[in-house]
Amino acid sequence: MGYETKREIRTFRDILMRVNAVKSVLMGKNILSGTHDSPNHLWDIETRKKIRTFLTYSGVISIDISSNGRQFTGCYDGTAKLWDINKVKRVQ
Repeated sequence: MGYETKREIRTFRDILMRVNAVKSVLMGKNILSGTHDSPNHLWDIETRKKIRTFLTYSGVISIDISSNGRQFTGCYDGTAKLWDINKVKRVQ
């Protein structure tokens, strides 16, 4: 079985450290990226621009998203955080 050469479609820049987690959201129009340097970002796939930044104060290990637009992040400081991606604030 041979291997096909795959071509990169897009690169998302403006991240200082390594990316630990990526998740497609909002019907595939956006992605969430979780980084080692603390903030995670919501990106527009077409424009490659950041739409929102979520400050976690600790690097992000994992990201997941619920069907109602809530983002879950697992962080290096041992916490799990719940965010409303439409309001850019942490849910208490």
